[in-house]
Amino acid sequence: MLYEITYKGRTRVVAFDKSPSFPGSLSDMWVRCFKYKYEHPVMPPMIWENNGKTYLMPLWKEVVNGTTINDIEWIKPVKKKTVVEEFKFESASSGSLYTTKKFTKPSGEIKYSCTCPGVYRAKDKQCKHIKELKAKA
Repeated sequence: MLYEITYKGRTRVVAFDKSPSFPGSLSDMWVRCFKYKYEHPVMPPMIWENNGKTYLMPLWKEVVNGTTINDIEWIKPVKKKTVVEEFKFESASSGSLYTTKKFTKPSGEIKYSCTCPGVYRAKDKQCKHIKELKAKA
């Protein structure tokens, strides 16, 4: 396990097999657990040892000897999702319910869909329900 030790203004990262113990006074010393941060959307981090040195791959970042994969914090980017809003409209003539959906993509693009037959009749594929939602926005 890795620890970050600060003593008399100097900071070092050190690997210990078990919890460290220090003789004497610890009033000037700060000790905390340490993890290397690794950011990549799909490729997992790897540890590679070569010529007595340890590297965090694929970054080729030299890390403290004794670093294990458990000492790496893999930060994956959060995927943005499309937001779907659903609206219900009642037909004036037949009384049936139509569902109109507004899709807001992560890029900001907005699309609409509706289950009424007016979508197929209109040349621009926008029924009165979609036009009503656009007018409110």
